[in-house]
Amino acid sequence: MLISSQQSRFFGKRAVCAGFTLIEMLVVAAIIMILTAVFLFQQSRFDSATILRSLAYSTALSVRQAQVYGTSVLGTGASDTAFAPAYGVHFSATDNDYYTLFADQAPVNGRYDAGEEIKVFSLGNNYRISKLCARLASNYHCSPGDSAVGSLQILFKRPNPDAQFLLLNAGGSAFPGELYASAYIQIRSNEGTYRNVLVYATGQVSVLAPNTDPI
Repeated sequence: MLISSQQSRFFGKRAVCAGFTLIEMLVVAAIIMILTAVFLFQQSRFDSATILRSLAYSTALSVRQAQVYGTSVLGTGASDTAFAPAYGVHFSATDNDYYTLFADQAPVNGRYDAGEEIKVFSLGNNYRISKLCARLASNYHCSPGDSAVGSLQILFKRPNPDAQFLLLNAGGSAFPGELYASAYIQIRSNEGTYRNVLVYATGQVSVLAPNTDPI
């Protein structure tokens, strides 16, 4: 019995199975790992920027809160019947992972003393106050550029809404020339991104864009 040449060629072929070689699988796995790493890195940067933004606006809100307390009233005694003549926010160049909202009382000296805390705000492990600056005329006194700067205090005395700035050295003494026109607090993440909270003597408070310094 004769078999046609076409049938002979058909039955003579072996079935071919499609699939991936080991090298192809390794290449695909490597691409997936790279894309995942890029996504996680970008997500981490986005989360860090979001938290930094939140901290900067929270700091600005704390300064505004001190201003509100300074122009209105807030009971500070056990029965909320004692009212401080001034309220402010204290920032330290050394204890730079938190700041303090305080009421100036006992003694009333226009600065923060231990025991005057209304609330302490923590920045978290990955964020810190990296710079404190107060502007006198066209010059800035800053930490850490000026190593003598120990703390910055922004004070609001009732019933005046204007801000008063007090820059202290490490020993707690004020710098000469206390009539500063403005001050800013720089909050920085471990990734190096920072936001500045700028406060003017007129009481205006603003948060600058990322990695932007006041002029």
